[in-house]
Amino acid sequence: MEKEIVAISLDQKEQMELEVILTDQDGKAALQFLKDIIRKKIKDAQAGPICGPSR
Repeated sequence: MEKEIVAISLDQKEQMELEVILTDQDGKAALQFLKDIIRKKIKDAQAGPICGPSR
């Protein structure tokens, strides 16, 4: 099975939220961040760009 590389970006708010989680060592918040933010970004990246006719 070939490994797929996925790159994601975090906006400023997400970066600040992640920094707070790391500083506080908040495991519960870290898991929630992974579920709410990172999982969605990975799924969106794997789906690829949405192509369609220009209007």
